[in-house]
Amino acid sequence: MYFERIIPWSARLLREGMSQTSFRHNLITHNIANVDTPGFRRKDVTFDEALKRATMELVSQAQSGRAFSSGQSTARLSVFEDDRPMLRQDGSNVDIDEEMALMAMNAGDYMRYAELHDRQMRLIRAAISERMP
Repeated sequence: MYFERIIPWSARLLREGMSQTSFRHNLITHNIANVDTPGFRRKDVTFDEALKRATMELVSQAQSGRAFSSGQSTARLSVFEDDRPMLRQDGSNVDIDEEMALMAMNAGDYMRYAELHDRQMRLIRAAISERMP
């Protein structure tokens, strides 16, 4: 519990980014799993706006000295159904190549957030134990 209090807001923001990219990954896999479902419309999430809202909330909390919520997502992701025209005769608008590319980009985003978060946690642990990284 004490460790949660000393984690900087930037590390919390990185955790938020990891959570949101994980959620988006699940949506992408849902789209891929339904690529052959007649009439299926792909779904996506308004990721950038949600991360921006989370950033503003965390910065506001840091500046006001309010306690951070631990473990709870600060942003509400908005899932939407893509209204692009159908790509195939069965009424589906899922493009498997596009979904695979989105999955790769999303995985890269997650890895960047995770690596930066790991670096911050190592610095905090080093500071607590008074060792240099």
